[in-house]
Order: sequence, then structure tokens, then C-alpha cells
Amino acid sequence: SRYEAIVLVGHSMGGIVARSVFLLDEFDPLCIRSIITLNTPHLSPPLYFTRSLHDVYEKMDAYWTDPEKQEVTKRILTLSLAGSFRDRLIESRLGFLSSSHESHGSVISSLTTSMAGVWKQSDHQSIVWCNEVAREVVSLLYRWLRWDEASSSFQVVDPQSLFEITRAHVHNPFFHTSQHPVSFDSRKP
Repeated sequence: SRYEAIVLVGHSMGGIVARSVFLLDEFDPLCIRSIITLNTPHLSPPLYFTRSLHDVYEKMDAYWTDPEKQEVTKRILTLSLAGSFRDRLIESRLGFLSSSHESHGSVISSLTTSMAGVWKQSDHQSIVWCNEVAREVVSLLYRWLRWDEASSSFQVVDPQSLFEITRAHVHNPFFHTSQHPVSFDSRKP
């Protein structure tokens, strides 16, 4: 049987693997409905160890911003959640997909604390096991499902509804889906 609603979830460089799997010739991108990344350095790796890592980023960005691929990328929601400024391995700003990505697909980038049930900032590893983050991500996954009487099974909502549900679930006045965090100094009057 053919799968049509797979959700890929990746932490750190696992998010890069999830987004770069689309570069494989034998991969069918129509089976993916969404990608959720946690503390993934989308803009650049924190360190370039090899030239090949740089090449992976260039190819991946070219794919996701290619106008000819828009038919595929527009239907895939990419939710990038950065932990916070406590993450000493991956700067939060690296987890925010740029506006060029947003214009070619459904992209939401934010901090985990933008979700209503997440009160504490997380570091690089704790984002994976933090109960508040896990509960909110699972809650979001359930919101993406609708019962279909005809097939007597749950179905993932259409791409536009998926984006609207996610945008409502991940809300933060300091972030726009394509912008980096607004910085402010709380010590100033």
C-alpha cells in the first residue's frame, strides 16, 4: 500500500536528514505530509567539518527554494522548533528557516516556548525529553487528524488546514513565521 501522510521528526542534524531525504532519486516526496524539526541548524551547521557538509546544505536549500519543486514543497508543512537561548550547541537563530524557504513552502519557525503549554526554555538535548514539549508536539499531531467515516479511519487534514492548525498552536507575538527573534533588553526601563 502507498503511504501519503508520513510525518518526519528530526532532532538536531536529524532535521537536516529529514529535509535532505528529498534529494534522493528513488524517494517519493508525495508520501510526506509534514516535517517537524527540533533544534535543527537549518541556516548552517554550527561548524563545517567537511566540504561535503557544505554541499549538502547548498543542495538542500536549492531543492526547497526551487520554483519547479513548489508543487511538492507547498503541500509539506515544515515546523522548525528551536529550544531557546539556553542551547549552547545550536544557536536558536540557526533553527529559523529564512523567508526564501517560506515563500516556496509551508514553513513555521518558532521557539518551543511559543506553544501554550511550554513554560521552560530547553537546551539542545532536553528538547527531546522535555515533558512540556513532548506533550505539545503530540497534542499538535492529534489536532492534525480527522475521523473519516467512509474509510473508518483517521486521516490527516489537507495541507492548508494543517498549516492553519499549526500556526494557531504555535503562537508567539515576538516571532513571525519567516523572521528571526526580536531581541530586547529587559534590564532597560
